[in-house]
Amino acid sequence: MALSEKSVWKVVLGLVIAMFIVGLMVSYVIFHERSLTPVENIPENTALTFMATTTVTANGNHFLAYKAVTEEERIRGLSGTVPLASTSAMLFVFPADDKWGIWMKDMQYPIDVVWLDNRGSVVDMKENMSTTSCRSELNCKMFFPGVIREDIADLVVLYQKALPSRYVIEFPVGTIEKTKLKTGQRIIIE
Repeated sequence: MALSEKSVWKVVLGLVIAMFIVGLMVSYVIFHERSLTPVENIPENTALTFMATTTVTANGNHFLAYKAVTEEERIRGLSGTVPLASTSAMLFVFPADDKWGIWMKDMQYPIDVVWLDNRGSVVDMKENMSTTSCRSELNCKMFFPGVIREDIADLVVLYQKALPSRYVIEFPVGTIEKTKLKTGQRIIIE
């Protein structure tokens, strides 16, 4: 039995629509599964593998910390990375004590942040820091660190603390509560 040209086009169109629907379903499953992946199962943060590492210890809990020492590394920070594993952190090493701010540019996930003095003692902390959680806080300013830039003011949230610090550590969200960190406690940086 021969098919007419019109019937062939109907079959082809039906196959194209079916393939499109299957593609959408597969994309949804892949995206949905990826969003449910526990932090511990996320592969190594390849965007940070070029950085030197060290160990930081907070109340007996050890973290492998990526070290941001150069200005370029400090500016990039965790921007555009996947969430940190539960035993990872980022250590910002600054050249002198100052009121260092932390921005959340291109951050896709919240973090806990701890400011330390030059001896490693906690001078301030912020739990569950995200790009939207600081809009109502007095210590959050909308500007590029060091230079007021109206053209990017809506894109950058800078968390700046009143006390001078030498180091800042960004931890996975929930770390401050889990480790029971308090102001004045010392974090060991190896």
